[in-house]
Amino acid sequence: MTFTKKKLAAVISGTLLTGMASTALAVVNLDDNSATATAGDTTVAIASEVSIDATDGLDVGDGAGFLDATMVLNPAIIPANSDIRVLVTLSNGTFSVEPVATFSGGAMGIIAGGTGSSSAEFNANVGTSDLAAGDDLDLTFDEINVENTDGVSVTVSVTRADNFGTASVKSLTSALLEHTDSFAVTYTPDAAIDDIDVTAGAVSFEGAATGVTAGEVAIAYTAGVDETGAALAQATISNSYAISVEGANGLDAFSTSTNADATITFGAIALELDGTTASATANTAAAFVTGDVDLDVGATNATVINETSIVATVTGTPETGFNTDSLNSSGSLSSLNKNGSAARLSFALTPGGAYPQFIRITNPSGISGDVTLQLTNDDGDTSSSVAIASLDAGASTDLLSIDDVFATVQAADATFELGATAKLRVSIDAEFGETGESTGVILGSFSLSTDGNTFNMMTDASN
Repeated sequence: MTFTKKKLAAVISGTLLTGMASTALAVVNLDDNSATATAGDTTVAIASEVSIDATDGLDVGDGAGFLDATMVLNPAIIPANSDIRVLVTLSNGTFSVEPVATFSGGAMGIIAGGTGSSSAEFNANVGTSDLAAGDDLDLTFDEINVENTDGVSVTVSVTRADNFGTASVKSLTSALLEHTDSFAVTYTPDAAIDDIDVTAGAVSFEGAATGVTAGEVAIAYTAGVDETGAALAQATISNSYAISVEGANGLDAFSTSTNADATITFGAIALELDGTTASATANTAAAFVTGDVDLDVGATNATVINETSIVATVTGTPETGFNTDSLNSSGSLSSLNKNGSAARLSFALTPGGAYPQFIRITNPSGISGDVTLQLTNDDGDTSSSVAIASLDAGASTDLLSIDDVFATVQAADATFELGATAKLRVSIDAEFGETGESTGVILGSFSLSTDGNTFNMMTDASN
C-alpha cells in the first residue's frame, strides 16, 4: 500500500472505538477536552505507525468526518448587531484545506489565515436579534497537516464588538489529534521457573524436567479504522516480524547439533539456534500472537546448561507508508539459574607460569555433595564442566594447583585453550548449600613466590 502526502488520510487507533458508537468519530467536543488540554473521549487518535515525512509532514484527511469539532460559542446572550470574531490556532499543525466555521446555521467569513497557515480568523454579524446563550460554534477541518507525533491541539478565542466596545466572549484550548500505538509488545518473566539441577550434573532442571518456560512475549494489536471507516488490518502496517531469544552466556545445551530433540519455541513457532541467539524470521501477520518462550534440552541431553540471562527481541517489517517502532523492542525474561551454590574466581595465573597458583574448595554446609568446575579464558571461551571433587559436610579439598586444574579440564575438553592473555577465570558449582548464604561453597586462591618462601592468599571467592 503506497501513500503520498496529499492522499494519505489518518489511520485511527482502535482505542478510539472501544466502548463507543461509530458516530463518536463525527465530532470532537472541544468543551469536553478543554479542562486539561489533553485527550478526552472524542479526541482523534492517529496510529503512530503512520510515517510522517520530515519535510512535508502528513496530511490527515477527514473522510469519515472525524475532524469536525464543536463548542459552545457563547455562555451568555450576545446582543443583536454584534460582530463576532473567532480565531482558531493549531499547535504543531497547519490547515491543508481552508477550515469552515458556522453558528446558528450561518457560515462565518474567513478574514485571515487559513490554507497553509496554523491559524484562521473568522468574522460574522449576529443579525438583528439577540444570540441566545449556549449556541454552538461548529468547526470543519477537512484536512490538517501534522508535523510529527507530538499531537495537535487547538485554541479557539471568541470576541465580540458592538456599540459599547470589544469584549472577550470565550477562549479555550483543547487536544484535537493524538498519536497512539496500534501494536504493543510486553515481556513477562516466569516467576516459577525451575532451577538447573546441579545434583543431576546440570544437564536437566529440578524434578528431572527437560524444559522450562522463560516467560511470555505478548504481541497485541488494537484494530483501527482508516479514513473511510474500514478496518485497518495488522498486515497494512506490518506483514511480518522476527523474534529472537538471546542467552548472554550461551544456549549450547539447547542446540539440535548437540541434542537432536532440543527445542526453543515461541508459542508454536520454532526458533533456530545460532551461537547465543535463537531466532525465527518472516512470521506473518497471522502469527502475531501471545506465547510462551519455552526452552527444552530433550531427554538425551548430556551438555551442561549454562546459567544465563534471557532477553527476547521482536522486530517488525514495515509496509510502505508505515513504521514498526511500536513493534521493535526487547525485554528481559527469567534467567536460567542453578540450584546448590556457586563461586567465581575472576583471576587465575598462567598455568606453568613463574608464580604457581593453587585453589582450595570448602563445603561449609551440613550435607555432602559433588563439585564441578569450568574455566573461561580472557577471549571469552568457556570449557566443558568437569567433576573436580566430592566433599563431605564441612570438608575441604587439598591445594589444587592451577597447572593440574588446567590439565584436568583439557583432558576432558581438548578444544579449550588458554587464549591470548594466558590468564583464566574459574567457576565452580556445588551440589550443596545456597549461594549468598553461609552454606554456600567457598573457593580460596593462593599464590607462591618464585623463591618458594612466600605463600599469599590472593582471594577468598565465597559465592
